Amino acid sequence: MDGRWLSPILRASALYDWLAFALLLVLPDWLLRLFAHPVPANPFLFRMAALPLLLLPVVYLFAARHAPGCPPLVRLSVLLRVGGALAIAALVLIHRPDGEGAYWFFVVGDLVWAALYLVAARRTARA
Repeated sequence: MDGRWLSPILRASALYDWLAFALLLVLPDWLLRLFAHPVPANPFLFRMAALPLLLLPVVYLFAARHAPGCPPLVRLSVLLRVGGALAIAALVLIHRPDGEGAYWFFVVGDLVWAALYLVAARRTARA
């Protein structure tokens, strides 16, 4: 992977988040069953918790548009991914919710995206 992959990776991660958000809005029961997560009686708060999936991709798209010329936006993207993963992991470890596999999926996903950002950014810096 060389430096030209940074922008497409950032864009793909934004699409990934927006797809997850759309699935939580349109097909929440299917998605919850997929991860053996109990369907909440009132999904309002569950859907509210998904708002970062709608909002944070804007940062990733700004970073993609200005990468590699704006390393602070790429660093912010990494920080948001790692920070989100750590926050979700802490909540899961503290509360041990039913269907915790769904949350671990997002933890791993965020860490994978952060790693891809870092690898692509380093390759861009070397190019």
